[in-house]
Amino acid sequence: YGNFIKIRDKCNVRKLTEGIDGLSGIWYYEYDGKRMPPAYPCVVKPCTSTGKIGVNIVSSEDEFMDAVSYAEKSGKGKVLVEEYIPGKEFCVETISLDSEHKVLQITDKEQTNDKHRVEIAYHQPASLPAEVVARVHRIVPEILRSIGYRDGAAHFDMKLTPEGKLSLIEINLRGGGDNISNFLVEYSTGYDYVRGIIDVAVGKFTFPTIVNRHYSGIYFLCKQTADRMKFFENADGKPWLTRKVIWSEKLKVSTTNFNRQGFLMYKSDHKVLPDE
Repeated sequence: YGNFIKIRDKCNVRKLTEGIDGLSGIWYYEYDGKRMPPAYPCVVKPCTSTGKIGVNIVSSEDEFMDAVSYAEKSGKGKVLVEEYIPGKEFCVETISLDSEHKVLQITDKEQTNDKHRVEIAYHQPASLPAEVVARVHRIVPEILRSIGYRDGAAHFDMKLTPEGKLSLIEINLRGGGDNISNFLVEYSTGYDYVRGIIDVAVGKFTFPTIVNRHYSGIYFLCKQTADRMKFFENADGKPWLTRKVIWSEKLKVSTTNFNRQGFLMYKSDHKVLPDE
């Protein structure tokens, strides 16, 4: 329980994971009411939020002060300022028992191009070079050991920079949200991730052999993805469609991962694209 509390603080995570071999470091600091960023663009976010709540990509001093105020109101606590990392963002699902850690799946992200970078789609398996996948499998367990994590699920957000370096965005000591852990991992690998988490908790867990058997993914509906409405409408009856929900056809701008207006999920022998 102490680790859960400790890792909720994103600034603390930065301190604990400094110096890990193969993980590219960035500048960061906890905002003290005065210190300005050494460079732009940068990221301003609450130290303890999730789901993109309170997150802003900042490009100027004027934007910075507005972003600090937004983060303070959203997170009701400390604010983290950190270097913006360019590149391809992806997430990683793991499971652990007695400090042994296994990567189960790596997921590609699609995000909005605005300052909040809200997720608008996920796809498994990630389209990463085999060499990068191997590095993720090596580095992620080292990160979990560095924070003292022993048992259960964990979800990582990471980036592959244009120079080929791996950077950590954040860690959550749970399975991935947005239907990643409860549907997409099982769709793509055949492994019931939720059952595995329960088995760890009740002392019946054994590490699985993971094989990518299918492609899986989820698309989200919001104002930023209005051009995909036709794709949503035409999805009914497709052999790859597994679930579809539209809460409202009156689309609104999504500023966090909690205020989108619908989604559809797929399982297929190929990556399903919006032109299908």
